[in-house]
Amino acid sequence: MIYVVEDDPGIRELECYALKQAGFEARGFEEGEAFLEAVRVQLPKLVLLDVMLPKKDGFEVVHELREQKISTPVLMLTARDDISDK
Repeated sequence: MIYVVEDDPGIRELECYALKQAGFEARGFEEGEAFLEAVRVQLPKLVLLDVMLPKKDGFEVVHELREQKISTPVLMLTARDDISDK
């Protein structure tokens, strides 16, 4: 299972669709809290995580995962392209 955490519904649906077409199971989440609750029930094999999320940003979500000793690989996705962001 791959979890996709993205607040933009169009992007989230496209990512989940592409993963499913490639033969993966995928589940989308609009915000970090719902994602963190789902992780307590089922650990994903991989997480695609948007940096800019409402309430908790992607960095805060990763920090919480690591505090819970969850070592699932996370790919951070962002539209930010400033040098300072890199």
